[in-house]
Order: sequence, then structure tokens, then C-alpha cells
Amino acid sequence: MFFIPSLFKNIKVYISIFLFIAIGIVAQISVSASSQGDDERASLLKLRDSVNKYYYTFDIKNLKKLVGESEKNISFYPNNYYSYYYNGIVRYCLGRVVYNSNSDLAYEYFDTALEMFEKAHQIQNNPVSLAMISACYGKLSSLSPIRAIFLGHKAKNRIYDAYKTSPDNPKILIVAATHLMHVPAIYGGDRKRAKALLSKSLDINSKIIEHDIFELSWADNCEIYAYLAQLEILNENIESARMYMKKALDLKPNYGFVIVDLENQIKSMK
Repeated sequence: MFFIPSLFKNIKVYISIFLFIAIGIVAQISVSASSQGDDERASLLKLRDSVNKYYYTFDIKNLKKLVGESEKNISFYPNNYYSYYYNGIVRYCLGRVVYNSNSDLAYEYFDTALEMFEKAHQIQNNPVSLAMISACYGKLSSLSPIRAIFLGHKAKNRIYDAYKTSPDNPKILIVAATHLMHVPAIYGGDRKRAKALLSKSLDINSKIIEHDIFELSWADNCEIYAYLAQLEILNENIESARMYMKKALDLKPNYGFVIVDLENQIKSMK
């Protein structure tokens, strides 16, 4: 007769102990998840700063080092969009560095960059990664005459999709402009339209826009000036090209594309 209240009392004690333990476990998991989130954020921001530092350079040694660092980031955070995006950007930069000296290696860099951007885009439907997929196809097309039309078509479709989603993003406008200035008019190239897109990018950059803190700082004014210089070289306006090159170098004195590629293009015209 007297064991029932005692049993209820014990059950209450057991329930209290269970709830105490459960709350402790949940709290521990929350702290652990928060710590992991802080670590991931710190790692991404550190890598972002490193990629920004070397993006405009032709510093092949440090760019290769960044490939390794970004691959480690992928192994730690395989479901993070920026893990793959940063790796793709670094590989793309390396492809540009060796583009004129080692076409096979350049092709490999652009091909692996394409793979990274496609993985990033699978994680997050981002128009910037889509634009970079287009940029990679464009570079691969220029390095593979046999597949040029096929790859060029892919580049065109991807940049159209990116532009429809985000028509006022300088990154997308720059990629679109580079396609338009290099593609022959018979296949849809339009240098006047390219210049208009680059000018629009300068206007957008002059406005204060809130950015994603993890986004890279490429498509700055220095890059726009560099491609305006490229456009003037294609049009054989060397004086105007020099003006834009100076503007780009005033902002980024170690800008490899301007110092090496554009200079060599001008020299080859003389």
C-alpha cells in the first residue's frame, strides 16, 4: 500500500536526472556547433583575404600555395559554397598566368577551375559562380580550336543565365564583356556592347552597395580599366589603351595582366 508514493517519488527523481543530462547534452552540442561555425567563418575569411591579396598578381608560387590551402578548406567544409568558389578562382588565376607560355597546363587549370565552380553552383545557385563557369568555358574554347564552337556555346548560355539573374553585378558584366570583345562579330561578338557593359560596371562600383562579406573583391575598378585597355588594344587604339593601363596600375601596381599580357600585346603590334 505504501510503495506507490515512493515509486512516484523515484520516477520523478529519475525524470529530473534524465532532463538534467539531456539539457546538458543539448547545451554541449550547441556550444560545439557554435564553435565549429566560428571556426568555419574564420577559416573562410582568412582564405578570402589571401585570395584577394594575390588575385591581381602573377605570383605563381603563392597562387599554387593557395590551391593547397583552399583544398584543405574543402576537406574541412565540403558543403560550403565558398570552399569550392575560392579554389576555382585561384585555379582560374593560375590558368591566366600560364595562358601564353603553357597552353596545356592552362587548359588543365581552367578545366579544374570549371569543376570547382560547378560544385560550388550545385551547393548554392549563385550567378557569380555561373558567370565563372561561363568564363572557364570561354578560356577552354580559346585553347581548343576543335571544340571551340561547342564550348563557346556553353559559355554563351551560362553568361546569359547569370545576366538574367543579376544584370547589375559587375562580376557578371565583366565576364560578359570579355566574351563580347573576343568573340568574332559573326558569332555574336560586339565590342561596343562590351565597352558599354564595362562602363556600366564602373558606374555600379561608384555606388555604395552592401556586399556578402565572403565574396571576393575582384571586378574592382582596376580590373575594369584593364579590360577597357584590352578593348582599346583590340581596336588598335594604343594611346587610349595606355591611359586605361595607367589607371589600372595606379590602383594595383602589381597587376600582372596589365604588366605582362597587355604590355606584350602592345609590343607585338609594333
